[in-house]
Amino acid sequence: MLRYAQLVIPMFMTYLQRKIRMEEETHHHSPAAAPSLPIG
Repeated sequence: MLRYAQLVIPMFMTYLQRKIRMEEETHHHSPAAAPSLPIG
């Protein structure tokens, strides 16, 4: 269980950072050119 957490948590954190960065780029730079992401 601990090994599973050690594997999943970094992957989840990088996924969150990537998601946040993509949403920031979508909002700030070019919302028309960016693909529409479902914001949930």
